[in-house]
Amino acid sequence: MNLTARLTRTLGSGPAATPRAAEPEPALASVSLGHASPPAPRLADALARLDRARAKVAAFALAEVGGGPPRPFEDAVPGALEDTEAGPLWVAEERLGPGERHGSRAVGALRERSTDALHRLVGDERLRGFRAEDALFLDIEATGLDHGAGTLAFVVGLAYYEGETLVVRQLVLREPGEERALLLELKRALDRFPCLVSFNGKSYDTTVLENRLVMQRLYSPRETALKLRPHLDLLHLSRALYGGLWEDTRLQTLEREVLGVHREDDIPGHLVPSCWFTWLRHKSPDPIAGVVRHNRDDVLTMVTLADRLLAESALDGVSDLSPPLALNLARLLGRRGSPTDAARVLRGLPLSEMPPRLQLRALRESAICARRVGDHAWRREALSALVSRSPSDALAWEELALVLERERRLGEALVAARRAQHLLPTDAIARRLARLERRAAAS
Repeated sequence: MNLTARLTRTLGSGPAATPRAAEPEPALASVSLGHASPPAPRLADALARLDRARAKVAAFALAEVGGGPPRPFEDAVPGALEDTEAGPLWVAEERLGPGERHGSRAVGALRERSTDALHRLVGDERLRGFRAEDALFLDIEATGLDHGAGTLAFVVGLAYYEGETLVVRQLVLREPGEERALLLELKRALDRFPCLVSFNGKSYDTTVLENRLVMQRLYSPRETALKLRPHLDLLHLSRALYGGLWEDTRLQTLEREVLGVHREDDIPGHLVPSCWFTWLRHKSPDPIAGVVRHNRDDVLTMVTLADRLLAESALDGVSDLSPPLALNLARLLGRRGSPTDAARVLRGLPLSEMPPRLQLRALRESAICARRVGDHAWRREALSALVSRSPSDALAWEELALVLERERRLGEALVAARRAQHLLPTDAIARRLARLERRAAAS
C-alpha cells in the first residue's frame, strides 16, 4: 500500500478513501452513553478545528502530482539556509524585545522573576539559583509519537535570552540527509546553556534527541547525559499547581486558560508526522509551514508559562491567588518538605468565603500541615471544623480522638472515638476506644 493510500485510510477523507475509511464512525456520545447528543460548545469548537486541520493535511496528501512545479520551500517556510560543517541547514530565527507579548504576558518578564523557591517546588537542588539567562527552552516536532531510535526530530524549536532579547531559533529538517547538520547546531546550543526548560521534555523530547545524537555519533555512550542535565519540565509543575482547575493540563489548554492565547487552525500534535511525510512525497511545503508555526507558538508559550508559574508560586503573592490554586500550592509545598511555607499559604485562605467542597479540602490540608509543623492547637481546630462540616468523615473523627487524647481531654476524645467506631468499625479504633474508656474510668 502506498503512502497516499495509508494517509487516506488514517485521515478518513479524500476522493480515494478506502472502504475501511468509508465506514461510519460512531458518535462520541453514543460510544459511552448509548445515544448521540450534541457535544459541549468547547468540545464542538475543538472538533471543528480538528476537522479543518485533518482536511487540510488530507488535501495535501491527496494532491495530484504533476499538476505543476512544486512550490519552493522558501516561499512557505520562513528562514534561510545556513552553511554548517555538516552541510546546509534551514534555520528560522526571530528576535523579540522584552516588551513584546505572547498572550497576556511579556516575553521578557521571566528575566525579572524571582526563582528563589524553584528548586523546592520541583524537588531538584540543581535548580537552586536558576537564572533565565542560563536556560535553553526546547521543543521538537518529530516523525513519530513514540520514543524509538527511528523517530527523527524534523523541527527543533529553541529559545534563549541574549541580554534583554529573546531569540527564537528553529532548526528545520528538509530531508533526512540534513539531520547531522541539525544535530550539530543543537549540540552547540546545548553546550552553551547549562539548564533545559521544556514541556514534557523529560519523557519525550530529550529521549528522541539523545537517541539521534548517539546514532549520528555526536554523543558517545559515555556522553549520553542529555536526560540527566538540570531540567525544568513545566508539565510536572503545571500539573501540581493547576491540576483539577480545568479539564486537563495540556500545553494548549494552559495557554488558553492561563495566558489567554487562542490558536486558529492549529495543527494537532498527532497529525504532525503526516505533515512531514506529505512534504517528502509531494514537495508541498505548506504542511511544514504549519508545523513551524505550531512549534513557534509552543516555544513562546513555554517562556511565558514559566513566568506565570513562578509568579503564582511566589509566597509574597499568595493573597492574590484563587483558593483552588492556593490549595494546590500548599499541597505542593508540603510534599516538597516546606510545611512552614505551606502553613503560611493555608492560614491566609478566606475559609468562610470558599464553597463547601473547597472548605473541606482546605481543612484536611490544614490538619496535615499542622501535624507536620507540630501545631497541635491548629490541628485540633482544623479537625473540629472538619467533623462539624462533614460528620460522616470517620478518619477525621479518629484523628481528632488522637489529638484530644494527647491533650488529656479524655471525655471529648472518648466521644470522637465512639463516633469513629460507629462510622468505620476497625480493630485499631476499637483498641483506642477501649484504652480511652479505661483511662476515663481511672481518672
